[in-house]
Amino acid sequence: IVGAGIPAATGMALSMQILGTGNVAMCVFGDGAAQTGICHEAMNMAGLWKLPVVFVLEHNQFGLTVPSEVQSPVEDLSIRAAGYAMPAEIVDGNDAVAVYRAVSAMVERARRGEGPGMVECKTYRIEGFSTSDMGGYQKSEDIAAWKARDPLLVSRKALLGDVGEAKLAGIEAAAKAEVDEAFAAALSDPMPEFFVDEACNPYSEAH
Repeated sequence: IVGAGIPAATGMALSMQILGTGNVAMCVFGDGAAQTGICHEAMNMAGLWKLPVVFVLEHNQFGLTVPSEVQSPVEDLSIRAAGYAMPAEIVDGNDAVAVYRAVSAMVERARRGEGPGMVECKTYRIEGFSTSDMGGYQKSEDIAAWKARDPLLVSRKALLGDVGEAKLAGIEAAAKAEVDEAFAAALSDPMPEFFVDEACNPYSEAH
């Protein structure tokens, strides 16, 4: 269900508020989910009751296969937050540090009892929406431009001056080795055996 996590996070935030846990709920969703009715209903409730929830909008410029400009009359979807009396900040979604700082500030604000907030992360979906979506509707020049701004590349460049090439290369090599080891272990494990329970199988001869 598109956008189902938004009301769920809002409900969790209500529970946290009632129980006084001091926790903050968070929901990450995309352009398509931002257009659903339940999104606005949940945000209205969150703003009205000052719930401790942070809405993180991953604005990747597509809702399923539909471009954002065909779905919304406004370019910055986070301007809607003002209608629910919640602050919003727009950040470069490919800059991990910028996202961390913006989200952290909204979380601390919510934790102080000041209500919900929204962070709109501007980015781009360079592949399909899911394994059933092969893509092909994005412009090749857009894909190339955004691939050059891959979050891993942006983060690496930001770290290079302080950490140094040698240490970064070592971290990358260690991470690759760990992934390769896990991958090899998964491939070497035997396939699990599945047993059909005729009592639970509606298509078995027992039924």
